[in-house]
Amino acid sequence: MRDYIFVTDTSANLGQKKCDELGVRLLSMHYFMDDKDYLADNDWKTIPAKDFYDIVRSGKRIMTSQVDQPQVEECFKKILDEGKDVIYIACSGALSSTVLEAQRARDALLEQEKYKEAKIAVIDSVCACFTQAMLLFDALRLKNEGKSFEEVVEFAENNKRSYLETGYANELKYLRQAGRVSAAAAFFGDIIGIRPIIIFNTRGYNVAVEKKRGKRAALSRCAEMVKEFMIKDEHHKTIYLAHADCKEDVDAMIEAIKEKLQDDSIEFVTDYINVVIGACVGPGTIIVGFYGDPNTRIQG
Repeated sequence: MRDYIFVTDTSANLGQKKCDELGVRLLSMHYFMDDKDYLADNDWKTIPAKDFYDIVRSGKRIMTSQVDQPQVEECFKKILDEGKDVIYIACSGALSSTVLEAQRARDALLEQEKYKEAKIAVIDSVCACFTQAMLLFDALRLKNEGKSFEEVVEFAENNKRSYLETGYANELKYLRQAGRVSAAAAFFGDIIGIRPIIIFNTRGYNVAVEKKRGKRAALSRCAEMVKEFMIKDEHHKTIYLAHADCKEDVDAMIEAIKEKLQDDSIEFVTDYINVVIGACVGPGTIIVGFYGDPNTRIQG
């Protein structure tokens, strides 16, 4: 049986250092600032996280872009040339065209005679941020348990909607810039302190399911949703929190979740929201990732 290697992209909120530890190949999305094209760096070597979010706060518009086909093709080719197959767990296709670029790269490579025995699976995770990483972690665990390429791909496709997120955006103006809400809704929502509670739908879109007035109400509702929808088992006792430079709010969220769950076995992992997602959602945003009931995703 041929060995296989996992690939993911920077949407998964993992840096190069972590991916090297896991043996995962990492593809970098792009962001554009001052007319320069940068590769997203989740280790924050290009620009410190706090500096990045201060730039966003200053009003400077930062554009983002998917991984492109030549990047994917180069990455896949290196793995195939090592005599190994590829499983790529990609950012939600509803949020990024990276999946399409990867599918084109896969098709171009598998048409070549030298790769006729190779296998490349491109999985639309219908997730982003830490939930995408959680799917990757489970796939890695299955590989380490001796599961085949086909078994891991089947698991990922059948279970990817079990990786859930809830959270809220602190200021609607950034969602307006990203085309998520209207200008009028953003303007009046920010005036009265509206914070939309956001989850994934079945297709991997971010959708606002509720609106709360004030940070405290939004934070409390997110904690309630974790309690309502989380499934805890031997492999899923970690909650992941990504924040856009609002560490104090994350600490408050953790305490709220602990109060709701009353379970000392639960662990928490926190980090900054990566550049590409952070530029779209804006400072003050919190994203909570956890394993749960896939039926809680709204049909999309």
